[in-house]
Amino acid sequence: MSVLSVQEFLFAASGWPTQFSLSELFRSDLARQKGYDNLPTSAQLTNVRRFVSEVLLPARRVWDGPLLVLSCFRSKATNQAAGGVATSYHLANRGAAADLTTASKSAESVAELFNLLKDSATVPFAELIYYQSGTPRIHIGWDNDPQQNVRELLVKQADGSFRRYGAGGVTV
Repeated sequence: MSVLSVQEFLFAASGWPTQFSLSELFRSDLARQKGYDNLPTSAQLTNVRRFVSEVLLPARRVWDGPLLVLSCFRSKATNQAAGGVATSYHLANRGAAADLTTASKSAESVAELFNLLKDSATVPFAELIYYQSGTPRIHIGWDNDPQQNVRELLVKQADGSFRRYGAGGVTV
């Protein structure tokens, strides 16, 4: 599939849910710095639209406040430059992903967000990652196939390693 032109992208994105802007979902400072095009194919755009409706909007309701998107869609080149894996949900090939923080950007509020989302029956996800170091944030990845939304919980430790937990098995 070919990447959409800017005009095709804007036309295809008309009617987008207003709670999340196109710029916050598709912008990438890294792509801009590297000179990469960070526009999706029509199938990737469809996946991100479903992700917003099925995951981000319910997450915002659970949090009951603004969520800031640090990263959502990444082109293949952008994902590679960011150190992302080839199967990353950020690529929006079989679902979608977002790295989120709260308005206060505090470690405490992001931990609270993680705990609320992991316990919520209304927010489907394949993986939910809490980052213990760096910018306080979580990553939420969602799969188009509901069977793949297994609610895996991970904590990325300060040393870069991951600790995996079963559904509901950790509180940060």
